[in-house]
Amino acid sequence: MFPLREPSGVNPNAPVLDEQTISEFRSRPDLQDNLRHSWLRMLKFYGFEAQQDPEWTVRPAANFAECAENWLSPYNHNHLRITRILKCLRALGLEAEARAFFNALSTIYNSRQFPGAISSVTFDYWRSAMA
Repeated sequence: MFPLREPSGVNPNAPVLDEQTISEFRSRPDLQDNLRHSWLRMLKFYGFEAQQDPEWTVRPAANFAECAENWLSPYNHNHLRITRILKCLRALGLEAEARAFFNALSTIYNSRQFPGAISSVTFDYWRSAMA
């Protein structure tokens, strides 16, 4: 769902982005809209909602606490998926969406509400994905 430039360490059959594909995504609004739709679906899974007015913002939805039970725990496999999402969005031209998601994740990481749920190692991966 969120391909990267490098092969997946978990799924050897996952597609790998090449420069031609990246260029297509960056130049075609329809492809970006499809990717954005996937991103919005994943945000719902994680308990976030996004809004564009005029810039993208992401914030916890009303059901955040319930959804967070699925991913907001130390070394949860979804943390790797979030890294993948951030990298993919940036590579394929949805930098603003990636930044909005990262900002929401940063708020959760820095919050005292979920101490230790996101490790510093995980947060460093997310920060690197945004560099």
